[in-house]
Amino acid sequence: MLRKIKLPVLAIHIIKKRPEFDDSFWSQEQRGYSKESVLNEILNDAFAKRVFEDIYREIKRDGGKSIVMPKKRKFSMQWGDRDISVDMTGGVKGWLHKQLDDNQVMHLPMQNLRPGAKVRLTLSQGIGGDTRQLEITLPTDFRAGHPIRLRKLGRKIGAWVGDLYLTIHGRM
Repeated sequence: MLRKIKLPVLAIHIIKKRPEFDDSFWSQEQRGYSKESVLNEILNDAFAKRVFEDIYREIKRDGGKSIVMPKKRKFSMQWGDRDISVDMTGGVKGWLHKQLDDNQVMHLPMQNLRPGAKVRLTLSQGIGGDTRQLEITLPTDFRAGHPIRLRKLGRKIGAWVGDLYLTIHGRM
């Protein structure tokens, strides 16, 4: 049995509880919430309501067609006995950005790796191994071993600058 809840933009169908569904692991208090009350609570949030309205508008605009993934585009070339193949799916700009981004791994003492702590680093970049000093503040959600994105600190080619993805591991 379906019940329809009328909302300004969105029509949502809620299915009544099926007898084969076992909710015995929920506490009595948790079982007291109905699906309608949870849904109304979510949709009373202005941000969530805008998200649902945007999704509905997109579906209505394109007639509910499924999202089509772009075809893989490859550039392949043979030069003598060498084969060169480059994935161009993201376009030339996307490929160039991947080339400009730099990944580096550093090992620092564990006591220095607190979220919000300032860390002084010496980075070696480029073919010549040019070094530069950099002082960064670790983000509040920092975890050792997960990359930190430092915008505009990657490789440089002319006016284009990539991002530096810095992975910091702790050492004793």
